[in-house]
Amino acid sequence: MNLKLVMIPIATLAMLMVGCKSSADTATVDSQIAAPPISGMRPAKAVAKVHIYKTNGDYDNYVPVSLDASRKQIMSFPAPSDLSESSMPVKLDNGYLLDRRGVGENTAFTRYTYKEYMALQEVPAPSELLKAIIPDARVTEIVEMPFTVGSTDEVSRCNELISAGLPGCKVLFLQQRQITIKNQ
Repeated sequence: MNLKLVMIPIATLAMLMVGCKSSADTATVDSQIAAPPISGMRPAKAVAKVHIYKTNGDYDNYVPVSLDASRKQIMSFPAPSDLSESSMPVKLDNGYLLDRRGVGENTAFTRYTYKEYMALQEVPAPSELLKAIIPDARVTEIVEMPFTVGSTDEVSRCNELISAGLPGCKVLFLQQRQITIKNQ
């Protein structure tokens, strides 16, 4: 019998048994293995920031989907059960919308209203969603707010910052406008 074939399961079993020790034993082992913290460094936390956005039309009632960079293929879309009243964008001042779905520069808007889409019994096929895209409907601007999702009174805080000219905010996307100059 090959000794390596026997030793691999035994070594695996031994590692599993070490992993099943009591929390006191594990804490001792972990403290011996863990790298010492770097002075002045804190553990990184992923905290979602509030985003607001603008579109080139009145599309706040239409279900968004994500397209690839060519805008010819759907990359992601919600199931009807993924949507609710709380996933609809909230109208803010100056034409901004409070993002509740994760829009991006490759977001497209379908002809399905939220109400129609939530009532569907089945998830539409990607080919059907592509056919339902509103031509030329685009996100034109995305701004990251300086506070996290779930903060108190997001709408009021967003409107205050919009009114003040968005101080402390970060523009994540701004659609370039094409200007045609005619020679005379």
